[in-house]
Amino acid sequence: MRIPEAEQQEILKGGQSRVRNQIQWAKFYLASAGYIDSSKRGIWNLTEKGLSADTLTFDALGILKKSIRAIKRKRNKRTGETPDWGSSGGRN
Repeated sequence: MRIPEAEQQEILKGGQSRVRNQIQWAKFYLASAGYIDSSKRGIWNLTEKGLSADTLTFDALGILKKSIRAIKRKRNKRTGETPDWGSSGGRN
């Protein structure tokens, strides 16, 4: 992925690689949005939605925002809380 060696060596406070942490979060959000699936531990596959996605027009930021909103809705539904963000779905 052409990530500079210096960036690959960065470590977070908890001792984990910053790059690995970001990759894990990306996988989480892509799975939440239905683009990838991990039916076997450690094995990630593109779903039909992922296979049909146009990589030239893929809106990663939009997918991230939708995933966060969906996760918040699920959590709020489970806990009975009401969202504390405006109609745009942005964060406070």
